Amino acid sequence: MTASLLNLGENDLIVLLLIALLLFGAKKLPELARGLGEAVDEFCKAKDEFERELGAAEPVQHAAPISWKTLIIVLAAALLLAALLYFSP
Repeated sequence: MTASLLNLGENDLIVLLLIALLLFGAKKLPELARGLGEAVDEFCKAKDEFERELGAAEPVQHAAPISWKTLIIVLAAALLLAALLYFSP
């Protein structure tokens, strides 16, 4: 038993490779594999750079939490403003 790729068995992988061979032809498959390898390499580089930037960034300071009373007042004011704008001539 071999390690499976995306829970695919050996027979499934063989069928997928044969379909790819029929669709793209023997001359195109190496070019497609090379392009896929380069794309994966670029993705890994971008992921590593993003992780480095996240690690180097300063920690974010969060604002103080809003009380329920303040939230209700703000929502009531927003609803009143929306009603005034909706019903104004």
